[in-house]
This record gives sequence, structure tokens and C-alpha cells, in this order.
Amino acid sequence: MDDGGLVGDVAQVAAGGFSVGGGLYAVRWLILWLTGRADRVAASNDQQRAELDHSWKSYRLTLEARLEKQDERIERLELEVEECHSSKRETEAQLARLQAYVNGEGQARQLGAVIAAHDRRLGSS
Repeated sequence: MDDGGLVGDVAQVAAGGFSVGGGLYAVRWLILWLTGRADRVAASNDQQRAELDHSWKSYRLTLEARLEKQDERIERLELEVEECHSSKRETEAQLARLQAYVNGEGQARQLGAVIAAHDRRLGSS
């Protein structure tokens, strides 16, 4: 049984080498394709992260500006409320003085009426 001799052996070795080489090339191609795909996915993810970071930074800066305006507004409103309280205290003090004046005037009128009635009584007797 002659398997083809040296030529047949060389052909078998060559066929095996091509098979192994082709298999290694296919594995290499698969690995490169997968890693390239992973790189593209990673690049896409990086781009999305960068966009999100940019938009969040924009939102954060906008919110910080709004908070700063709100803080200024709150401080201004607190000053206005304090001024209102001060004005209310002054108004209440003036009202108390006026109330005392009105009460005193009423008492003075009553006293004047009593004195006038007393004078009339003395004058008529």
C-alpha cells in the first residue's frame, strides 16, 4: 500500500499546515473583529459619557446660577420682611400713643363736662 510516498506526505503536511494556518488566521480575524467591535462599543460609550458629562455640567451650572439668584432673592425678601416688622412695631407704638391720646381726650371731656355741670349748679344756687 503506497500512500503516495514523499509527495503524499508533503501534501498531507501542507494540507495540515494550511488547515492550522487557516484556522489560526480565522481565530485571529475573529479576535480582531470582536476586539474591534468592543473598541467601537467602548468608543461609542465614551462619546455618550462625554455628552452626558457635558449636559450634566450644563445643568449643574444652570442650577447653580438659579440657586445663586434664589439666594439673593431670599436675602432681599428677608430684609424686606425685617423692614416690615420694624415698620409694624413703629405703627403699633404710634397707635398705642394715639389710643392713649384719644382715651385722655375722652376723659378730659368728661372731666370738663363734670366741671361745667358743677359750675352751673353752683351758679344756679
